[in-house]
Amino acid sequence: MATPPPSPPSAELAALLKQLRVRADVARHQAAEILGCTPSKIGDLETARSRPKPAEVEALLNLYDVPMDRRASILALVRRGTGRRSRGAANEVEASPQLRRTAELEGQAVAAFYYSGEVIAPPLQVLSYAEALFACSESQPDRARRLANFQMTRRAHIDAADQPSLRYLCFLGEAALHVGIGGPATMLEQLTCLRALSVRLSHLEVRLVPFSAGSHPLLGGTTTLYLFKQPAPPRVISEAPEPQFADRRAGSIKQTLTSFDQLDAKAIGRTETVNRLDERIHNLRSNIRTVKNSASLLKK
Repeated sequence: MATPPPSPPSAELAALLKQLRVRADVARHQAAEILGCTPSKIGDLETARSRPKPAEVEALLNLYDVPMDRRASILALVRRGTGRRSRGAANEVEASPQLRRTAELEGQAVAAFYYSGEVIAPPLQVLSYAEALFACSESQPDRARRLANFQMTRRAHIDAADQPSLRYLCFLGEAALHVGIGGPATMLEQLTCLRALSVRLSHLEVRLVPFSAGSHPLLGGTTTLYLFKQPAPPRVISEAPEPQFADRRAGSIKQTLTSFDQLDAKAIGRTETVNRLDERIHNLRSNIRTVKNSASLLKK
């Protein structure tokens, strides 16, 4: 039996290791000498591209002269990351590194701001909707289904009314209700689920950006801004059609925050969004019923 892969490195731990090194005025090459590795590995540890061993972190904490009362919490982060993932389709599917990394960051984030003009946010998708999306880019139906199942694992990050791990603010262009991904039945299932989640989860806020809103800086793209516990820095990701990690410079992050502020002013409120969803759900049901009745008449 194959051994399941280790859990992903923590963005919080990576940022903390860098912060401690900088505060101690230790260069990367000096930290590398202590671990007997290259300076590039120190960079990997500080950007969550590589997961450190507990012994390595202890050596670095000694070098950085970190007080003993702080070490226990830092080492707890290390040990939390050395566990194993549960087996299942989500781990076995051949998801791209970018898609896996996005899901990992989502699991570590404390808040996320999402915008898309036409696509429902991945953590809020139903299986049939996700399958229809992946079918557009995947020539193998089997793989599209497996990727859609992988996408479903992302729901766990926000779908918990009692102990949410992620506060999610989702801005959707009004076109997302009318695009017709997967056909009327799929859209009905997706919008019904979206409405239910929006009402049930207080830490989820779905807000529509109406057609009348006009232009704004995020128009034409799919953008997510993830926020983490300090000192981990925010991350910006463009997730259509394939996740791309955007510039992490402070200026770029600030510009994205400003763009979401402008979008907030254009979007309609939570209650009105639910009302628009109700209208669209009602129309889809009526259209599906009409088509079924027409088909029945043609058979007679």
